[in-house]
Amino acid sequence: AATWQLKGVKAPNIAIIQTADTTLKIYHPGQTLPNGDILKKVFIDGITVEQEQKSKHVYLFGKHR
Repeated sequence: AATWQLKGVKAPNIAIIQTADTTLKIYHPGQTLPNGDILKKVFIDGITVEQEQKSKHVYLFGKHR
């Protein structure tokens, strides 16, 4: 189960993350997310995070490409 969920973005550098206890928090690139992922970059439709030296894109509203 995910310990956080992407709820909003404000490019170029703000991600709004909801934690497992439903708290909304603002994160900036370089900060560590609740599960240990590192926020790398914020885009208009999502964010890039780094987990164990691998990057992945997390989209708003569960979009996938």
